[in-house]
Amino acid sequence: MSLPRWANGKKIIQSPFGTPCSSNHFDLVDKSNNERLKILFVGSMTQRKGLSDLFDAIKLVNSSKVELVVLGSLAAPISFYRDQIEFTYEPTRSNDKVLELMRTCDVFCLPSIVEGRALVIQEAMSQGLPIIITANTGAEDLVVTEETGFLVPIRSPEAIAEKINWFLANRTKIFQMGQNAKKLADTYSWDKYAVKICSELCSKSN
Repeated sequence: MSLPRWANGKKIIQSPFGTPCSSNHFDLVDKSNNERLKILFVGSMTQRKGLSDLFDAIKLVNSSKVELVVLGSLAAPISFYRDQIEFTYEPTRSNDKVLELMRTCDVFCLPSIVEGRALVIQEAMSQGLPIIITANTGAEDLVVTEETGFLVPIRSPEAIAEKINWFLANRTKIFQMGQNAKKLADTYSWDKYAVKICSELCSKSN
């Protein structure tokens, strides 16, 4: 986050975004018997989102047991990415279709270097995915270690790989973590966001 100098010393108000709601109701499914652990990345395909770090992390784990799924807008020809690592590419699509894809995966990873509040993390959690994220995603409050996911340092493929290996070794825990993630994501509503903003603005004007 970057603030102008005149804001130094000013009161900072934090009001987390609400979790996007899908019109499609669904039941979480235990996917621990899936042949490969599906790691999902959603976002613009740049190093700003830490994609290169995720690529390097995948190289450090057993690729026969992991499938990386990348959904996002290309910042270079697809061949540029294919030359670095094998992965499943999913083009951008409507939000409902994004949520649908999320439900087919096991873990969501967004190792961003620069971010505001990555709303896509709450979307993934709302679909039952535990998370691997950096604090720079602006969503550190969503991580309850080993309950909803893990926090990793920026620019650390080794740390990302370590957490992917943890999920590989604890496949039977992923379903419960997904339930925990969904439950936490559901506590973030747009109504709460609006009430917090309005109450702060009203108190400031009085």
